[in-house]
Amino acid sequence: MKNKTLFIFGILLLLSSFSVFAGSISISSVTIPSSTSQGDSFSLVAYVSGSEATSVQASLTLPSGLSCTPSTAQSISLDGSGAGSATWTCSADIAGSYTSGITVSVSATDSSSGGSLTASTQTGLQVLSPASLTTDSSLASSSITTSGSTTFTVTLNNVGDSSTTYSISIASSPSGVTSTLATGSASGTITGSSLVTNTYTVSSSTATTYTLTATITGGNAQTLTASKNLTITAVSSSSSSSSSSGSSSTTIVTPEVIVPKSTTTLDKVASGSQALFAFDTTGLKISEIKFTSNKDLTKIGLTLTEIARGDIASELSLALKTPAGRVYTYFNIQKTNFNDADIQGTAAIKFKINKVWLTDNHVDKSELALFRYVGNQWVALPTTYLSDDSTSLFYRAETPGFSYFSVAQRKPIEQNQVTVLNNTVPQTVNNQSTTSSLDKTSSSKKRSSSFWLLLVLGILILSIVLYFIIDKRRKQRPYHF
Repeated sequence: MKNKTLFIFGILLLLSSFSVFAGSISISSVTIPSSTSQGDSFSLVAYVSGSEATSVQASLTLPSGLSCTPSTAQSISLDGSGAGSATWTCSADIAGSYTSGITVSVSATDSSSGGSLTASTQTGLQVLSPASLTTDSSLASSSITTSGSTTFTVTLNNVGDSSTTYSISIASSPSGVTSTLATGSASGTITGSSLVTNTYTVSSSTATTYTLTATITGGNAQTLTASKNLTITAVSSSSSSSSSSGSSSTTIVTPEVIVPKSTTTLDKVASGSQALFAFDTTGLKISEIKFTSNKDLTKIGLTLTEIARGDIASELSLALKTPAGRVYTYFNIQKTNFNDADIQGTAAIKFKINKVWLTDNHVDKSELALFRYVGNQWVALPTTYLSDDSTSLFYRAETPGFSYFSVAQRKPIEQNQVTVLNNTVPQTVNNQSTTSSLDKTSSSKKRSSSFWLLLVLGILILSIVLYFIIDKRRKQRPYHF
């Protein structure tokens, strides 16, 4: 028994000695930037610690889109404290997320037992697409008089992930024409996937026709231009009136007529990217239209035209059916170089409504909707109230395509309150509605009477059947004396 105990004790002592002198290897840390831009280089450093380890080597397993040198395993020499490191120089070839996409592996030989030692860890980074700028512009009015002014809006869009600097300048104007920055900044930094909008007030003391041009210079070496044609006419005047006692001259000023129309263009929209059309709301009720494209598009545009109530029937060239309630405005959206099928899902339209109109027409803000003219009828679109300020309410609606639209009251109103193009509603509309209601009531009553009649008949038939069954059993029952 004593010998067995000593034998077991010796085995345990031998095993513990192996444990004390066994080799080990581990990756203590990895340094790598959290993000880098596509096309740029970065360094990856792996720090290794080990004991009783020889022939230490480190290697990388990389996802497609990243490359590093050396591409083969590299040897690591551990110092006296058992620490060492390996460094790779890498390049980001394709933009995307590579978080936890890189595997760092180390291997070594246990100097005590000759066995293999291994360790690995995951790391990664984000590769940002470079800054890519697009621009578009709009004019609140393409024709003004020498006594008026208009607003020139320049929108800069960074569709890339990385930030870049920019500067916007307006080309020299003819004598007498001035362009003053009203909102925005002429220079600065635009972050990835963001917009910068500048507005300029343009006026002139002389009649002329010229092209307004904005030049955008990006820190990413891009140079873009956005242009709009502007016509400036002189204020008309005439002299009249004379008498025997003398003559006098009267100046007649022709007021500027601002056509509620605006065109916004985009140079390029990549598939899966957002196309954003910004409109100056000085003369328009629509401020923004945006959608995601399902294909690559170039030189696309939207022309927004508000239509007078008296012109809408002739615009559509048919007997117009009006929306259910009061109409605030009509407008048409025309596409250039793309189709409704190129829209991924729906397009969002932002618009505003004057609060005074709501009050004067006794319309609640929750009753308003955007309608689209489809299949000879006005179809209400999903409409969401966003916010309001001291004068206006702001809404957003979703549409699968572009054509004629109206902003109107969703809720039907009384006949004597309906205001449409000819300010009347045919009496037959109410008669049809009343008849339909009566028909529904009559039909409902008929269905109710039929139900009770069938129920009574069913009970009667069931009673007769039960009577005959009971009577038959009674007759078949044997008599007992």
